[in-house]
Order: sequence, then structure tokens, then C-alpha cells
Amino acid sequence: MTFIFVLQSVLIVFALLEIAAADYPRIQKQLYVIAFLFTAVWCTAKYAYGPDICTYIPYYRLTTTDMWYNLTHSIHGYNYEKGFVVVCTICKMLNLTYWEFTAVISIFYFISLALLLRNLEHYRIIALLVIVFLDNNLFLVELRQCLAVSFFYIAIMAFNNKRYWGSAIAALLMVTMHKTAFLVLFMTILFYATRGLKIETKSYILLGLLIIGLMMIPLAPIMETIIDMIPMPTSYAVSAKHHLLVGKSIQKVLVIYVCTILVLAWYKRKDDDNKPRHWMMWCCVAILAFFFPYWFMLNRFRSFFLPFLTMYTIDVLCNQISDSVADSKEKLPRQLYTLVIIVYIAVSTLLISHTNKSLRYPTDRVSLVFERINHSEEELTERQLKQAIKYWEYDYADLIKKGQTR
Repeated sequence: MTFIFVLQSVLIVFALLEIAAADYPRIQKQLYVIAFLFTAVWCTAKYAYGPDICTYIPYYRLTTTDMWYNLTHSIHGYNYEKGFVVVCTICKMLNLTYWEFTAVISIFYFISLALLLRNLEHYRIIALLVIVFLDNNLFLVELRQCLAVSFFYIAIMAFNNKRYWGSAIAALLMVTMHKTAFLVLFMTILFYATRGLKIETKSYILLGLLIIGLMMIPLAPIMETIIDMIPMPTSYAVSAKHHLLVGKSIQKVLVIYVCTILVLAWYKRKDDDNKPRHWMMWCCVAILAFFFPYWFMLNRFRSFFLPFLTMYTIDVLCNQISDSVADSKEKLPRQLYTLVIIVYIAVSTLLISHTNKSLRYPTDRVSLVFERINHSEEELTERQLKQAIKYWEYDYADLIKKGQTR
């Protein structure tokens, strides 16, 4: 039994209970609290989980309590972003273990996600399930990006609440955590700058067709050319091109993306107050489509926008933005869409063990801090580290070879 299998199986059960309690909002809220707390505790309790620990654990072990030294020197051969270095140093000053360090990051992420989902009135468990299914790598493995994404959520919420100084500070902290955040910040500013554009229905149809077309076209050569043209540090350019190595033109998750595009088009908001928000969500879909064939690269950008798109789509389906649509649009499309989402996630969850069989050294076994009752910290850490190192040496190498045949 794997870590993600347990997590997604429990959330699927809660999602079905939430749907069954559609006429009982109070019960839905109680179910959501239980489901969210389980998710947060289960993910926070992970111990030395995932393949990236073979870099993060040695890095954290060698981090000193000298802030200036850490900021000006390479540690374990890595020069991580300054904000992440500061976080590591503060945790070391507090004498936190590696698990406690990861727990701090996990708790911070789930607090920011809870504040974000608080703005959703209905079907929060389904939103949580979609986020966990598509983005579990973020809060289980990617420590630096998890911090950046958390600050991004806070920045957007602060901006929408007209707390501009707070938003600016959160955005500044975001870009110090992960290099991807620079491009995300640029794209977000562009989205907000163009949200006042008047977009006709025909334009949305053309955009939808263009988005679906982008999913089918290999864009790596064009993107590599653009990367060469953009002035950026060599390490950033090398990292960006490396992410383009792992790609696949046709993926099963295409069904979810195409269905989402069709649903947003079908239930398009016509009230003027929400046209800017609708346009911005279409821009998020465009990002998903643009990077779709290169899931390694997509994984870096999707995390920032996924909750907003998920929440908006649920708002659209539940007609929370405009009740007028409920009288003029039949319910069948949203029912079919919900069915497709639940069935797809359920089938994918059942196939996790089959997928892991194709890996020689999977890193998805259940590994929790509670195992410290019977094992020492060193035993658990070394067990996980050996598996992670072998994963990079064998399984990831095979993955790259398959990705290069694009």
C-alpha cells in the first residue's frame, strides 16, 4: 500500500459522502473539516518521503547556524534560493530535526490552502481531492516550490482584499523561494493587467480551439529557442531545458483538461462583474495547455494556479456566481463532468500499485514519523535515502530516455 493510495482513497470516500449530503450544507462542512484535517496530518506526518530527499537531507544536515555563511557559500554543492536558505538556517537555529523542518513547511502550506478554500461555499472536499490528485508532488516532495506557492496564495488573497502592501511583501518572499516564481509573478501581473479586456463569445471559442490544439503540438523546439533569447542565469536556462526533456504528447489526464475547457465554455458567465475573473481562469487553462506535453515543466507552473481554477470551475458548476444560469442551462453537463472527474481519479488511484510495479525503486511507500516508536531516526532516514538514490540512478534515468523520444 502506497502513501498516495491511502490519501486519495480516503478523500474519494469523503467526496462521495459530500455529494450524497448535497442537501445538507452543515454536514458537508463537517465532512470537509474532517477530510482536510486528515489530509494535513497525513501529509505532515510523512517521514523522509520522496526522491528529492537525497539532496534535501544532506543539504539540511550541512546547513549551519551562521546565516551569512549559508547565504554566501554553496552547501553540499547547491546554491539554493536565498529565501529557502534563510528558512533552513532559522530551523537549524531552532535545533529542528529534518522532519520538524518539513513539518513547518507542510503546516504553512495547509494553512494557506485552508484560507484559500474558505472562499469556496460548496464541494470543498471535491476541490481538495482534485488538488491532492494533481498536485500531491508539491506538498509531499517539493519543499522550495511549496513555500513559493504558499506565499503566492497569500499574495493573491491579500491583493483581492485590497491589502496591497501585504500582497507585495508576500510576492517578494515568493520569488526568493523558487526561481519559477519570477515567471509566475510576471504572468500574474499580465493576467491582472488584461482582465479589463472585452472578450466576445467567439473569441472564447477560438481560444478554446487554440488551447486544445496546443495540447497536441510539440512546442519544445520553440520553447528552447525562447529560453535562449531570454537573458537569464545559465543555471536557470539549463534547468528549464532539462524540464523539457520529460514529455509525452498524449496523456490520460487530457480527458480532464478538455472536459474542463468544455465546461467553462458551456457555463460561461455573462454577468459583467465576473467577466474579468472568467478571462483570468481561461488564461490559467491556457498555461496548462501550453505546458501540457511536458508534465515535468507543467508541474512547476500548475501548482500556482490549480486551486484558483478548481474553485472557479466548482463555482461555475454550482451557479454560485450567477443564479440566472440555473434556469437556462441543463444540469446534465455538470453531472457528467463531476462523474468523469470522480471516476478518473478513482481509476487512477486503483492503478497506483500497477504503476509502481514498473519502477524498480519506487519512493511512494508509507513512511510516517510515527515509525520512530520502533525505529531510530537514522534507521528510517537511511532506509529512505537508499531507495531515493537508486530511484534517481535507475528509474529516473529510464524516464528521461522515454521523455527524449518526443
